[in-house]
Amino acid sequence: MNHAIRRIVAALFAASLVGLLAARGAVDEPIAHRIRKAVRLPRVNISFNIGGTTTFEWLDRPAVADPKAEIARLRGLLKNEPKDAEILADISRVSIQLDDSKAFEAAAKASVAAWRRWATAVPDDRKVQLGFAKALRAAGDAAEAERVLRRVVAAGDPPWETRRELASLLGDRASEPFFRGADGAPGPIVGGPAVASTVAEESGVRLNEAIRMADALVASTSSEPRVWLLRAQLHWQRTVMDFARNPPKENADRLRQTTLWMFPESVVPDLEEARRLLPNEPRLVLQIVTAQLGDSLADLLTAGAASGGADALARLPSAKRAAVEEGFARLDRIARENDPAIKAIALEQTAMLRLIAHGDLRGAGELARRALRLDPRRNEAFEVAMNALLRDEKIDWKLAEEIARERLKARPEARTRLMLVKIMEEQGRADAALAEIHAAMKDFPGNAPIEVAHMALRVQQGQWPGTPGEGPDLDKVRKLIEAMPDGEAKGMLYANFVVTAAATVALGGDAAGARQILDRVLQQSKDDGYANAMASLLKQLP
Repeated sequence: MNHAIRRIVAALFAASLVGLLAARGAVDEPIAHRIRKAVRLPRVNISFNIGGTTTFEWLDRPAVADPKAEIARLRGLLKNEPKDAEILADISRVSIQLDDSKAFEAAAKASVAAWRRWATAVPDDRKVQLGFAKALRAAGDAAEAERVLRRVVAAGDPPWETRRELASLLGDRASEPFFRGADGAPGPIVGGPAVASTVAEESGVRLNEAIRMADALVASTSSEPRVWLLRAQLHWQRTVMDFARNPPKENADRLRQTTLWMFPESVVPDLEEARRLLPNEPRLVLQIVTAQLGDSLADLLTAGAASGGADALARLPSAKRAAVEEGFARLDRIARENDPAIKAIALEQTAMLRLIAHGDLRGAGELARRALRLDPRRNEAFEVAMNALLRDEKIDWKLAEEIARERLKARPEARTRLMLVKIMEEQGRADAALAEIHAAMKDFPGNAPIEVAHMALRVQQGQWPGTPGEGPDLDKVRKLIEAMPDGEAKGMLYANFVVTAAATVALGGDAAGARQILDRVLQQSKDDGYANAMASLLKQLP
């Protein structure tokens, strides 16, 4: 989080919040009403992955329909014996779907403990050692996982699964400093400082070793799609590291360079081999097409966005157009399969390809909604569908609410719950939004965005510290935000919280103090729309 924003919050609570909010009615009601109406709930960013080769977890760890029910079923299988480690690993894997970091951390910790006991009891059992390493990796202990895997490999004749796991781990450890620094700060690929030369050199050594292992796996286990996908992923990671070492000097070139490292053409041969072994896997189709487009993808995205949905595909070289057309044809064939889950994925991928190739958000949204009717768990389909609805000139709020509710039945996530609350608010259903946020607070206790949304809804209804009724506990909300991991999401939520808190200061009678808070926010982020709108209103106060 930006340290200046942190200082603003500290000043807010140290100086004026406690003593200046008791004077309800100090502001004329017409302007007070406008200030309350201007209070905004925190943003819910809608984004989707249009391809890329960053991960192939869908092949190893497919999602389950009902995570809570599956976890309960798995817990019923525990027998207090060594093989419980396998069940606990499954519980850890499924817990990722719960949108509950504490639950996942507890499950991952239990899994590691069980595997450690089993691995210690049978140190020569290579399958158990592999399970132990996977549990360590899932829990975030990559260093010990690497040591365990290296011991198995050094013992001689390791199974291909162990070599694959080690190569994959080495690739992740090699590229991680380019995304995230040692202290958790952003790495160069996301705008942070350059990686130290010694760290970059160590990463290069790790990645080269991983690629050599992948080459050997492809030569010895060519009928296994996972080894081809592994090598594609490692080549993608090499492209990332090269890009981070030599970022574009001009911003105008950034989109083109970014698409080149996100979708490098070098991965196409390995992806095509994997597709040969998995001919009905829709996700590989989109990944191959985006990589085949190469630097033309930037032209396609720019032209599609600028033309408002007009077909920019015709301007591309014929080979690139053919790749896109083949992608549509393959996805159409796969979508005719009887398996609803596969059909849903094919429709989802078609939606994203339509958006890329034609810039047609409305058409992509219709395809995404078809996918969601078959499987409301589809992440990218949900994002595309909601993006299309909420960007339409005439928003169908009823349909947006229906999609959010169906999504919550399949995947009860705090983010979707907040989205539902915002949809209700936009429809002017304040009481329904407040009831929904109260239910969300029970289902997701201590969730910072939910608490900030509750604070905003209360202020909109004329309740804040010092007024009768259920005013929000601003200090509690601040501490919840402080506990979030540093990053863009935390910074955006903090800024929203500070502007809303400034509104409460103004409504309590201290317009000068509120303006001072907003001025300091705008010094750090002059384009903050919420802060600017609130500052404009507060200029009307004496």
